[in-house]
Amino acid sequence: MSQTFLSIIFGLALVGIIVFQPSFMKNRENRSEPPAPAGNTGSAIGNLPFGVQLGELASPPYLAAENNPKFYPIRNWDAPAIELQAKAGAAADLSSERLFYQKNINEPLPIASLTKLMTALVVLENYDLDGLIKISKIAIETEGDKGGLILDEELSVKALLKIMLIESSNDAATALAEKNGELGVQKFVEAMNQKARDLGMLQTKFKDPAGLNGGNISSVSDLLKLTKHLFSLWPGVAEITRTPTLTVFSADGKISHQLKNTNQLLEKTPEIDRK
Repeated sequence: MSQTFLSIIFGLALVGIIVFQPSFMKNRENRSEPPAPAGNTGSAIGNLPFGVQLGELASPPYLAAENNPKFYPIRNWDAPAIELQAKAGAAADLSSERLFYQKNINEPLPIASLTKLMTALVVLENYDLDGLIKISKIAIETEGDKGGLILDEELSVKALLKIMLIESSNDAATALAEKNGELGVQKFVEAMNQKARDLGMLQTKFKDPAGLNGGNISSVSDLLKLTKHLFSLWPGVAEITRTPTLTVFSADGKISHQLKNTNQLLEKTPEIDRK
């Protein structure tokens, strides 16, 4: 599957990232023009770039999308519309910054473990992936038991990133933020908020590196900016987030961690891309 047709959908009621090929992409020969939708709740769009609201779809050049290959693929309007139970969501091609579906994308909402995307970005921009981190008592006592980290074991930064992104591990997120006390959780969160400002994520505020207690707020449009930047910085993030299972070892090889992805659609839904 080419990168052009990879899409990312965010459901803020869910945890994780789903990479898929929407059904309306599979039939590129059926390209009837849509009626101009109203409102900004939920719509399968097919040719709408980032930052363009649904009400603008009736204005050129969007009505000329049929004759403009830059806007392919076009929504197959004979197919049923997407029904998303989450309060907000989007399907987008990150490479071209085109939205195929949007629902309440500018509404600030608690983002739970989607926080870990920013945690990963701050780590990637500031840490040596081969560096070692000793797991502290504070890390293993973080709310949530995913990751199964052990007091005083040492893991590489890259291993902790995998534990955090695959199992949505709060203890791994805290361990990364602590980094043996060199950076500290408070300073790490300050770095997260500064990075959000740098990326123009104006509806985003972080209070912790794991996404606990609903204190971290963002919008789908802000998360799209974050994900585009993160995936361009380290394309391996996408591969990690769609890995179903993985074994990660401590630095000395004596402790193993069996990881299982929290994305329950992997290996169950044919459209989920794991390549």
